[in-house]
Formats: sequence, structure tokens, C-alpha cells
Amino acid sequence: MLFLLLAVSVLGDGVKEDEGCPALRDDQLVRVRLDPEEDVLRRPFHAEFQPFYATTDWESPERFLVGYTVEVGNPLHLSAHPPSPEGCGERSRARDTAAPIASCRRVAVSAGFFDTRTGRCYGHLVSGGRVVQTAEPWRFNAHFGLFRNGSIFVGYVRPEEVREWPFKELVGGVLWLIKDGRSFFDQSIRLECGKTQETGSLREFAEVKSARVILGHDERGQVKIIVVEGKTRKFGATLKDMEILAISQGLVNAVNLDGGGSAALLLNSTLLNLPTDSW
Repeated sequence: MLFLLLAVSVLGDGVKEDEGCPALRDDQLVRVRLDPEEDVLRRPFHAEFQPFYATTDWESPERFLVGYTVEVGNPLHLSAHPPSPEGCGERSRARDTAAPIASCRRVAVSAGFFDTRTGRCYGHLVSGGRVVQTAEPWRFNAHFGLFRNGSIFVGYVRPEEVREWPFKELVGGVLWLIKDGRSFFDQSIRLECGKTQETGSLREFAEVKSARVILGHDERGQVKIIVVEGKTRKFGATLKDMEILAISQGLVNAVNLDGGGSAALLLNSTLLNLPTDSW
């Protein structure tokens, strides 16, 4: 089972619209829905780990990237979990959140963005069919989700749609890197809310070197995660790097999840990468 873990707390009441975020029109609410092939949905859980040492620029030796690719395959094994059964009510490390639910063959990765000052989480979150929270109406960012019938959802979604549609799992990111096999990088920078991350402008956030986590699927509906080691502004990957890596891995839709110092990838509660928040 793949767990997508959040280290967050609940949103407060009475949040006012943030004028720094664009108001999306109906025609800008881009979303993709894909029905995985039947043999993909019948597969038992199996996570295939592949460490890599790669580059997106052979002329710059310092641009080499180190990380992991995790191929999960069957999206029905995707599960989003808040830090506690009550929801996003406390700060938590991915390792601590995974410990009570992890057993053999379990994979966990940090997922949703959060306010590093207060711990409150950003974005919509659905876990096991339960709507844990919906985001503020003005906070539009890319989401990756799963419907109860196994269909994959990628894109922008309103709070009322989260409550009305048959989501089984849903987690938010910042920036939709690949849409239908092509770059959606520049379009998503124009469309999305920059207040969901704390690095700077969305352009700066995308171009800075850092640890990165992306979640996506291939044309058959197989789920894949790519995690790159890094430390913000020191070394790691830009989101353009991640887009190139994702396309090279055969992903046709991919969303950027929370990376930076809190990026964490675990197998059976054992941390595989090196989060840099404690450096």
C-alpha cells in the first residue's frame, strides 16, 4: 500500500480571499480523468524501487541528480493519510505518521504542502472516501486523486466538487508539470496560487534547486513517484528538471508535491532519503 502523508493541522474558520492568487474562470478549471487498464487494476500491491543518478544537462556536471523512482502500478493501492485519525490536527513527521499504519510492503511519501509557521495544511484532502478538509475557494492548485471506481483525477477542483464527487483519495500539490504527455509548466505557473508555497514567487519556487517529490501516472494508469535529494538553494532539482525526468519515465500527467527540507520517502517505516530540515 502506498501512503501519501501530510504533516499539517486544520485550517481555521473565516479565511478571507487572498488577492495574490488568480481567480480561475470555468474555462481555466483544467482537469484530466483517466480509467486505468483492467489488468492494472487487478494487480496486487508491489512497489518497485529504482535508485538513479541522472542529469538533465550533460554540459553541467553539477546538475547531476540523485534520487529514487517508485513504481506502484495499481492506483487502487494509493492512500492519502493525515497525521492523525481525527485529521490534519497536528504537526507530524512522515516517519511518525507512517509508523502506526506501516507494515511489510508499505511505502510512504510526504505529500501536501503546509504552513511552516502554524502547521496548518493547504489544499483539499480526501482519505478513504472521507473529506478531511477542503481548501479556501480562491486557493487553486493542482491535485492528484482517485475516484472510488479506480479512475485517476489530475487537475483543478472546487471545494464543492470535492464534497460532491466520488473521490476515494485526493491530495494537493503546487504546479502541474505534465498534462497529457506534454509540458504544462508555464500554464500552471500562470493559473495556480503562489501562496501555497513559501519559497518566493511561483517562478522562483519552480527554478530553485531543492529536494523534490512528484506523483504521476503513465498512459496505462500505472502510478509512479519520483523523489530527488536536495537542499533548497544549495543542490537538487528544479521543477523543469523534474518535468524532464517525468517524461523520460513515461509519465503523461504529473503533479509536484511538497519537497524541500520535509521531503521524505519511507519503506516499512525506514527512511530512504535524507530530509534536510534538521541540517
